[in-house]
Amino acid sequence: MTNQTPAPAVVAGFTLEKDVPMPVATRTGSQASQYPFAAMQVGQSFVVGVKVPESIVDEGEKVKAFREEARKASNRLSGAIRRHRKAHADQHFALRTMDDGVRCWRVADPQRPHQRRPRAPAEAAKGKGK
Repeated sequence: MTNQTPAPAVVAGFTLEKDVPMPVATRTGSQASQYPFAAMQVGQSFVVGVKVPESIVDEGEKVKAFREEARKASNRLSGAIRRHRKAHADQHFALRTMDDGVRCWRVADPQRPHQRRPRAPAEAAKGKGK
């Protein structure tokens, strides 16, 4: 009887392999942010510029491209702010899209005008019967 190793299994188009050494993780989680959140005082701001490729000449397409790039920049900033706030929960920031890019402000407290106001007890009682 020969001692053969079984062939690797293929599941859903992926080859399942065993005993492949896993490399050491290279990201430590303590990387400094590329944004200056820690140095900002309340009222200070910075802008992340948004560029539209020069190859786009149609004005409507330029507007679409700007909005898309601004959305990406805003998402990157939001993620960086969330990571920063894990260690600095008392610091709050606000983002707005401007003509030249996405601007980030350090604010005193969160500005969330879209949140519902607390309902008065009488209003809450009316809503329970729905």
